Amino acid sequence: MQIINLTPHKIVLFLEGEQIVYSSSKKRAICRVRSKQIKVKTINKIPLVHITYTDTELLPPQKPDTYYLVSLVVAQNNKTRRDLICPDTSPESVVRDEEGRMLGVKRFACYWEE
Repeated sequence: MQIINLTPHKIVLFLEGEQIVYSSSKKRAICRVRSKQIKVKTINKIPLVHITYTDTELLPPQKPDTYYLVSLVVAQNNKTRRDLICPDTSPESVVRDEEGRMLGVKRFACYWEE
């Protein structure tokens, strides 16, 4: 099974005492979701916008025995794709250093519709 990272970030998986590194997608196209922002109001001089996500850019076609590591937003916006996974950044999965910086995750997540 092949896992290809389509994000601009290195993803580190902590699994059974090992660290597995999925290199960033700098040499490949970075998969992103387009968005539209509508200004709602201003709070203490800070703009507040409502964001709507639209279509996904640079998402490759499905391939047998291949999973794509994507951002949470990409995974949630493409729930029919059973080949899209993302880092599980829930408190139970995130690994942090002594200063609270995120080092990686213990598992991946999916948002497929059953």
